[in-house]
Amino acid sequence: MISAPSRLSKHQKIARLIRQRIATRQYQPGQLLPSVRILAEEFGVSVNAVYRAVKLLQHEASLEGVQGHGIRVLTPTDETVRAPIYFAFICPYGPECEFYGNVQSFLAEAMSGRQDHCLTRHTDGSVEAERQAITSAIEAGVQGLLVWPVQSSENADFFKTIAKKIPIVFVDRTVEDVQAPSVVLDCYRLGCDIMRRLRSQGVKRALVLEEPLDVSSFRQLNQGMRDTQGSEMEVDFKTVDTTSFVLNYKNNPRLHLKKAQEQLEQVLARNNYDAFFARQDMYLDMVYANTPLAKKYPITHVVSITNLQPTPRTVAFYDLNPQFWVGPYEEMLMQGLTLLDEVVHLASKYRRQRRLPFWPCTPSAANANIVPVNEPMPHERKIL
Repeated sequence: MISAPSRLSKHQKIARLIRQRIATRQYQPGQLLPSVRILAEEFGVSVNAVYRAVKLLQHEASLEGVQGHGIRVLTPTDETVRAPIYFAFICPYGPECEFYGNVQSFLAEAMSGRQDHCLTRHTDGSVEAERQAITSAIEAGVQGLLVWPVQSSENADFFKTIAKKIPIVFVDRTVEDVQAPSVVLDCYRLGCDIMRRLRSQGVKRALVLEEPLDVSSFRQLNQGMRDTQGSEMEVDFKTVDTTSFVLNYKNNPRLHLKKAQEQLEQVLARNNYDAFFARQDMYLDMVYANTPLAKKYPITHVVSITNLQPTPRTVAFYDLNPQFWVGPYEEMLMQGLTLLDEVVHLASKYRRQRRLPFWPCTPSAANANIVPVNEPMPHERKIL
C-alpha cells in the first residue's frame, strides 16, 4: 500500500516501486506485469494511478504494451530501449533567489530513476544570459533543451532559430510564436478558481497585485481573474512587481523593504479590502504580515501561490491563515523531460502543450508543510 509521506504524487511513487522491482529482478526482463487492476489492489490506489505510472515507464522504455497480452518488462538489449539523453536545463532563477533551491530539488525528483544526463545553467532573469547559456550548452554537445524561459517575447526570434537546430521543450512559460512542445501550469484556470473561491467566501472587495513582467503565465493568471471577477465583488487590480522584490531583496534588504512597504501602503490606504492576492508569498510575509501594515489595514482573506517544497514563513504570516494554491512543479518537469525524450528519440513533430492544474490548501502556523498531491487532484486540504 502507498502510504509513506513523500513529495511525489501516487503514480510517481508507483513508478518508482516498479523500477525498483525491475532493478532487483522481482520483475524479470521479458516478463508480463500483473494486470493494472491487480497492481491497483496491491498498492491500494486507483486503477488510473497505476495506468499513469505504466504510461510514464513506457515513455522511459522500461515497459512496453503487448497487444492482447499485457505489459512486458523490457530488457536492456531490446531495440525499443532508448539510450540516455544528454540535455541542458536552462533556469531563470539564480543561486541568490530563494526559489532556486526548490527548482533544483524539482529537477532531481523529475530525473529520479532516469539514466539521462543534465547540464544546468541559470540565467538570473536576463534575456542576454539566456541566449549565452543556450549557445554554450549547444556547443557542449547537448541533444536537447529543457527551457524555463525568462520572458515571453524578447528572445522569440532567437528561439525560432535554435528550434530548427535542436529539440526544445518549454516548461512553466511559453515563448510567443515559437512552435515547441511545452508543459505549463494552468494559470488561467487558477485565476478563475481564485476569483470563484473568494466570491463563495463572501468577499466584497479584493485587491489583486498584478505582475508587470512579460511572462505568459503571469498574463494568463491576470486574465483568468479579470474574466471571472463577476459583478457582486469589486476587484482592484494594481501593478506591483512582487517578483522583482523577491529576486532583489538580498542585495539591499533595508532599501527594498522600505520601498515595498511605502508602495503597498499607498495602495491599501485607498480602500477597505477584505481579500488580498499576491503571487509571491515571501512578499506577503515580509512586506505585509511582519510590518505595521497588517494591523493598520487588516485583511481577512490573504491568498498566494506555493509549491510542494515551500520555504518556511514566519508565524505572523501563518497567523493570517493564508490560502495557498499549490503548483505541481515536480510533475511539470517530469512531463517536460518525457516530452523532450520523445522529441529526441522519436523526432516527434507534434507541438503539444500540457496544462497542469493547481490545487488549494490552507496551512497553519502549527504545521506549515504542504500535503502531497493524491489522486484525484485537486481537493482542498486543511493542514492541522
